[in-house]
Amino acid sequence: MIEHKKSCHETRTSERGNAIAATLVILIIAGVGFFAYKSGKLDTILAKSDSSANGAVEIAAAEPEKPKNENPVLAKLYGDEIKRQDVLALVNTMPAQMQQIPPEQLFSLALEQIINNKVIDNNAASSGLENDADVLKQLEGVKVQIVRNKFLQNTVKSKLTDERLKAEYEQYLANFQDVEEVKVAHILVDNEKLAKDLIEKLKKGEAFADLAKENSQDGSAEDGGDLGYFAKTDVVPAFAEAAFALEAGTYSKVPVKTDFGFHIIKVDEKRKRPPAPFEDAKPYMEKELQRVILDEMIAELKADVVIERFDINGNPIAKTEPAAGSEGTVEDTSAEADAAVTPMDAPDEDGVAVEGAVE
Repeated sequence: MIEHKKSCHETRTSERGNAIAATLVILIIAGVGFFAYKSGKLDTILAKSDSSANGAVEIAAAEPEKPKNENPVLAKLYGDEIKRQDVLALVNTMPAQMQQIPPEQLFSLALEQIINNKVIDNNAASSGLENDADVLKQLEGVKVQIVRNKFLQNTVKSKLTDERLKAEYEQYLANFQDVEEVKVAHILVDNEKLAKDLIEKLKKGEAFADLAKENSQDGSAEDGGDLGYFAKTDVVPAFAEAAFALEAGTYSKVPVKTDFGFHIIKVDEKRKRPPAPFEDAKPYMEKELQRVILDEMIAELKADVVIERFDINGNPIAKTEPAAGSEGTVEDTSAEADAAVTPMDAPDEDGVAVEGAVE
């Protein structure tokens, strides 16, 4: 249930979370929102636009610097202002596919979308559609969905107690399996001769980290070749076999060939993988328990209901009665018994996200 989130060397990143940007490394990144992404490119773009817009002449250095507006107005229409944070908020709700667009282009598209919406809304307001039958019907459907979701959120929150989380963690510890790990650094080069030359330098006492920084053709070079801890199954077989055969504090005396090139591998430490601390495991346990609680809650609520079922032609096929004393779960005989509960990807104001709809 609880997984150690590892970036793999076909392979790996270090435990410190340093990304190894090379073809050997495949990063597994879940849930990266736009704000995390924009911290690089988009912030740079915004900074540039703050300092110089449309080739405006810079203010003389002697002139007192005005306080920077962190949320400037980007457009005005119908007496309303559209500010930077309005645009960023829209961008952050866009699908992942959209967020692959270059930041400056995406920002411009989002601003234009807000302007378009305001123009449409202004004209729609005078169309008299507020009382249209179709509009009212859709509004009622949305209201039902909101109430349903809020009910689920409140119920899950009340049942997701510290005691239950602690019990889940104890179960995790009881089932935790020993996994051997090694802490490794490596130097990757594209030809065997260079690898052998570097091994000779190591034999003469040169520092592994220095040689990695100067010669390794992998993103880990800036960290002295450090790849952190990994298990045998985390990396390609040839690399794993060589690494786990070494003693702690030693390096490979011959180059190790993989599809990525020639490696010189250094093992710094060996250990059994430790279980995740409670606070690290807690977010994963919460997500899993939310699903479990939803299943339990639906089963409990349905136990008090008489449910008659019919096949696609309307013929009776099953009937469930409330359990004795209105307690317990009555098993449905239809595989399609459960009506879908609308999934909610975003947490409510209290931070409880009801994910993985019961289907």
